[in-house]
Amino acid sequence: MKILQVTIGASATQLAADVPVRQVIIQNNAGHAMRIGDSSVDSTHGALLASGSPGGALNFGPFDTHADNLRNYWVSGTQNDVVDIAYIP
Repeated sequence: MKILQVTIGASATQLAADVPVRQVIIQNNAGHAMRIGDSSVDSTHGALLASGSPGGALNFGPFDTHADNLRNYWVSGTQNDVVDIAYIP
């Protein structure tokens, strides 16, 4: 398992450029809620990750027949908050 932290920008932020994954867990440990989705994610569209400690989390996978890619996941939230990603390559 590998860990990646991504700082959210002013608009929807892609989690990574090209990282194949067999499983991915995305967790919000920031003080603000955020949303996960594709490139169209925004403050009202996408899967909600609640704020707090521990914050909300989403688990995608495991993908048995094919790998997914972190470039397919985008996050929208408060600029400069950090989202934690745990993944299996």
